[in-house]
Amino acid sequence: MVKRLILGVIAMGFLFGCGIGLEDSVGPDADRALKNEKLREEYRAIEGTYSGQLKLSAVNKSLPVTFYLFLGEVQEAPLPGDLRPGIRVVLRGRMIQASTMGDSDNLILTGQFDGVTGALRLDPDPAMSTTASGCRLGGQDPISVTGHVNGENLTATVLRNGQNWGVINVRRVSRDSTTGATLSEEEEFRRLVQLYEPVIGTYRGQFKREMCSSERLEGFSAWLYIERVQEGSGVNGAPCYRPRLALRTFREFQGELADVKYFSLNRFDPETFLPQFQSSVSRVEMSFSESPARLRGVISTTGKWAEFDVVRESKFVEAPDDETLLLRERLERTYRPYIGLYRGKVDAYTGPDWPVHLNLYMDEGLEHGVRVPILRALYTRRDLSDPSIGSRLMDVAVVLDGCRPNLIMKSEGNNNGPIPGIGLMRYSAEHNNGVLTGELIDHRGPQGILTVKK
Repeated sequence: MVKRLILGVIAMGFLFGCGIGLEDSVGPDADRALKNEKLREEYRAIEGTYSGQLKLSAVNKSLPVTFYLFLGEVQEAPLPGDLRPGIRVVLRGRMIQASTMGDSDNLILTGQFDGVTGALRLDPDPAMSTTASGCRLGGQDPISVTGHVNGENLTATVLRNGQNWGVINVRRVSRDSTTGATLSEEEEFRRLVQLYEPVIGTYRGQFKREMCSSERLEGFSAWLYIERVQEGSGVNGAPCYRPRLALRTFREFQGELADVKYFSLNRFDPETFLPQFQSSVSRVEMSFSESPARLRGVISTTGKWAEFDVVRESKFVEAPDDETLLLRERLERTYRPYIGLYRGKVDAYTGPDWPVHLNLYMDEGLEHGVRVPILRALYTRRDLSDPSIGSRLMDVAVVLDGCRPNLIMKSEGNNNGPIPGIGLMRYSAEHNNGVLTGELIDHRGPQGILTVKK
């Protein structure tokens, strides 16, 4: 009977072993699986979204932060005699500054948690700090977090560049950590739009320039908005896009820095605004104030170029569907004050003077393949029986960035022959209360001083 019992137990053991796969229930793989299951259990106990404060060590200041804890897996080398790589469960974290664009917002941390002591340690994991397409987002200054989890509370020291940066005190507000566990260009864009909401929009006002011992005021507008900027590439060369705060400024009239786009060089801080923007030709520093939303700033090139003061009129950037509309409107405003018939005469260098009509009018032309308004001038001598043989059609450029507006006129023809009406003509004159005065040059050379009045 004892023998039968022993044989029965052996048989049941054999059948049980065959049913669950005995080869998987012992050995290193099984040990690793059991360890991973224990880690999952410990990490899931603290997984979630935490909210609280980061108290900075260098200054007496606290920043609101959101801290995420979530599970991850890393691949390990195969065990001896095994061709399959192993998997190890790890704890991951991410800290986001809730009201500013933080220096470590998009850095994923990897580490461990001891469920017995509550000890937590997380270190930078650059390999995991990319989007699904292999792109890196902004704000990845390396930090390490060391602390303890006690129930729903997490207290930890944050090291930055090896120095004590601050202490976080956060409390779990949700067991869901999905938002923080995924780096997404779209999610980052939405987060920054919400973060920048107090300042983004369309602003209008004036800019002031110190010129020729006087102040010149001109209408000025600015758009402050978020734009996706291509920076580098990810998997298989796919482009990476990083959301950045952009500034676009417009003068009322055409001229130097009439339409410029800038990108922010600093992270956004609602208390200080940290306002510095850079373009290929100039930079802007400005301050922001509320009630009403207002921007005051300085535009610089090699030195101070102008100051501006604008007030927000809309929380939206109301860009036209057709970008050429902005250019058309600005050119029309620039040319309109000079349109009309001017009469006068040429004080000839040699020979008698002659009367002149100069008719300035707006026409249509092409600029970089786009139809835009252009200013033209029809010059006509009035002392000839057939004035058409003493006429020239000239293109006009208006330069407003001098002490007075300067109108520079030039005919399209380059023929230097002696036939009237065909050869080159140039005329450059300052506009002073409707009067133009400057030297007239044609295919024969300088002819005299042409003065005309509108």
